[in-house]
Amino acid sequence: MAWDRKNPSTYWEDGEESTLEDHLTEILVAMLINAERSYRDGLMRHRDWIIERKAAAEAELNREKEEAERKAREFQEKVERERIGRLIAQAKALDRANQIRAYVESTLLRADEMPIATADLTKWATWARKEADRIDPVKNGTISLAIQEHLD
Repeated sequence: MAWDRKNPSTYWEDGEESTLEDHLTEILVAMLINAERSYRDGLMRHRDWIIERKAAAEAELNREKEEAERKAREFQEKVERERIGRLIAQAKALDRANQIRAYVESTLLRADEMPIATADLTKWATWARKEADRIDPVKNGTISLAIQEHLD
């Protein structure tokens, strides 16, 4: 008996008019046809599987590429936020340094109103100016680093 998916009732048997041996050619042809059909079906299934795997691999590559692009955008946005934060901090530091310098100058202009020795006032003014220079982004070099970073 040869089972065929499309025709499961194909079979051969000895009969009154013919023997099984009389049908050997027909049996062998049917077996070869079934084997060829089975082989081709397997090739088609394998081809379909390869196509599905390729599509899945392409989808995964696209997903990974989109994820990498998203992370790159997020990183760039973070860098920009940090750069703006540093810029604002430097502007505030410059304002504070200028306020300190203005305060020192104003205090020195009114030195005659204070009961403090001139030498002590001068020491204090020197210290205050150094502190202003320490936080001043132009004097301490942080503005130069920021400008270089912006150019890179």
